[in-house]
Amino acid sequence: MHSHYLQQPQAFPADPTNQQQQQQQQQQQQQRQQQQQQQQQQQQQQQQQQQQQQVAEGLKLTLRLCFKC
Repeated sequence: MHSHYLQQPQAFPADPTNQQQQQQQQQQQQQRQQQQQQQQQQQQQQQQQQQQQQVAEGLKLTLRLCFKC
């Protein structure tokens, strides 16, 4: 009976460590999600820059045409 009673307290301390590990995994997932969001924002910024460049090139072309006029 005594040996069985001693085995129970050993099982209890193992539970909090498992919970901590799960929490850490969740935090890592959240960090990954944040990184993905940052990447998406960067992509959007790049697209905006490209559009601005295209507009600038278009203006240059129109100015050149005007000069020819």
